[in-house]
Amino acid sequence: MLDESLRMRREMEHPWGTADSLEHLSQLALARGQTTRASELAIEALDLYESLANTAGLLEAVEQIAAIANAQSQRECVAALVAASTVARRSKGLPLAPAALLRRDDLMSRARGAGDVESFDQAWRRGETLTFEQAIKMARAAAKAKRADE
Repeated sequence: MLDESLRMRREMEHPWGTADSLEHLSQLALARGQTTRASELAIEALDLYESLANTAGLLEAVEQIAAIANAQSQRECVAALVAASTVARRSKGLPLAPAALLRRDDLMSRARGAGDVESFDQAWRRGETLTFEQAIKMARAAAKAKRADE
């Protein structure tokens, strides 16, 4: 169904809808443990949102890439990306919806509890100092990193 939605939105040349479908397909691929596919879809969504100057979409894509990084045990990347998106959301007046806030809190709890808390907290503080553009660049680099997952 999501694949069909993506196909139709591409045919209609609807970039926002295409990016939205890509993001949802990325979430599905991640849930299936397909982190390479999830990364490919997330980076395409990120690129489309960037071309549209869609700040809310960019934040969602960065947060999706953080979830992918968590599945790949890249805890410091998770911390930095989520910290940067939290700062950006606050400064741009774009709070998370309640369900997304629960998902973010669960992600942070799992990532923080999976290893050295001090290194996680340092990465969080580093993420808080990133500009929005630096966070997007970091997310893009994290999503493009080669992974052996399938």
